[in-house]
Amino acid sequence: GEHVAWALYYPPFQAAIDAGVGAIMCSYNKVNGTHACSNERLLHGDLKGAMGFNGFVMSDWYATHHSAAVENGLDMEQPDPKHFNQKKFADTDPEAVSQAARRVLASIYRLRLDEQPGCELPCKSERRTSQRTPEHLALAGAAAAAGVVLLKNDGILPLRAGHISKVAIIGAAADAHDTLNTWGTGSPYSGGGSGHVAAPKVSTPLKALQERAAAAGIHTLNDDSDLDLANRSQVLMFVEQADVIIIVAATTSTEDKDRSTLSLDDGVDELIEEVSKQRPTIVLIEAPGAVLTPWRDKTFAIACMFLGGEKTGSAWARVLFGDVEPSGRLPIALPARDTDEIRPTVGSVPYSEGLMTSYRSPSHRPAFPFGHGLTYTTFSFGKPTQSLDNCPKAACIHISVSNVGKRAGSEVVQAYLQFDPKLKEPRMVLRGFRRTSLLQPGESEKVRIILSHHDLSTYIVG
Repeated sequence: GEHVAWALYYPPFQAAIDAGVGAIMCSYNKVNGTHACSNERLLHGDLKGAMGFNGFVMSDWYATHHSAAVENGLDMEQPDPKHFNQKKFADTDPEAVSQAARRVLASIYRLRLDEQPGCELPCKSERRTSQRTPEHLALAGAAAAAGVVLLKNDGILPLRAGHISKVAIIGAAADAHDTLNTWGTGSPYSGGGSGHVAAPKVSTPLKALQERAAAAGIHTLNDDSDLDLANRSQVLMFVEQADVIIIVAATTSTEDKDRSTLSLDDGVDELIEEVSKQRPTIVLIEAPGAVLTPWRDKTFAIACMFLGGEKTGSAWARVLFGDVEPSGRLPIALPARDTDEIRPTVGSVPYSEGLMTSYRSPSHRPAFPFGHGLTYTTFSFGKPTQSLDNCPKAACIHISVSNVGKRAGSEVVQAYLQFDPKLKEPRMVLRGFRRTSLLQPGESEKVRIILSHHDLSTYIVG
């Protein structure tokens, strides 16, 4: 409905429009029963009307269903003129066609693309040469490590000699190679589809963890074995010799096809259940989104990287051995049951949850909540205060954060608002967040979260 659209889904589009975006793509799905690329209320009424968008609307690939879409607010069909051509436009309003052309041209002129005609993208020389410089590889590694979310830790991490001497690394994803097929099933490093970036020299978790364990004086049993990670019976015998087991668990996704389940691939859930009965177990998750973790109470530690790219393995090694502190926070909730999410379904799927999505839902019970993420240290929070002095917007919240643990680390302060129950808003709504600097043990930092009038408001229909 209107309330949900303006309170939850439209703000990112409005922010892009306010920033001067020149084009917006409409999607494949239907909105309130009408395809997005033919939805007059969506494109004319809300986007171009209420939001004040002056650029042009382009369809996703083959998301145009008829030539009349030009009258409903679509300005450009992609990738081929199946419906937007002179013959099909003979039955449409010529003013609508002219308006669509004007919007495309206006964006071209505003961005001065007419001064450099053609479709050549910027950074031509860079795109035609290898950019795998030491600096870029270091940045890729730092980004992957910073994205690791530590979900659970019963004190087993970081790994260190003296506490363990032998470790076993298992799971089919531990030594997975990246795929060079963009349109295949994808890989645990960058998924699949048009967003896939091939990494033929990927750092696998197995190799990187072996190397880092050796440097720490910890023996990796994989060094002495020709273990077939896909052979379940062989794996179960192999792990009996270890002090700690590391399981790399993954699932992938690709373009134009939904995941059929929220479970991890290769039967790894059953493997985790079995080996966690034998030895302390650490699970490393590589996934494109939400996954189920039915074994979470039986493991000693769980971390999630989502899709880490070429430096996935080295990032895992740096975090698990404490070379860098885990600093990621969940941008989604990981469900306790598949009924806490909209189940993967073939065919039409209605999204009727309204505002009550993710952490906003009063009925969903997550295994790991939105915004969750542990560190290797402990923080304490002072009492939050509000100050209008030198505050650039509607309100400023100040809070002191102290590292009261024994290792360095950073914390993310999250500010949630509660509205009057009469407004029928979710119980809590995230309106701001800020990360501290890397605080040493005993160090404190005062964090300020700035809230605008828009942050402190909600949309009321009428």
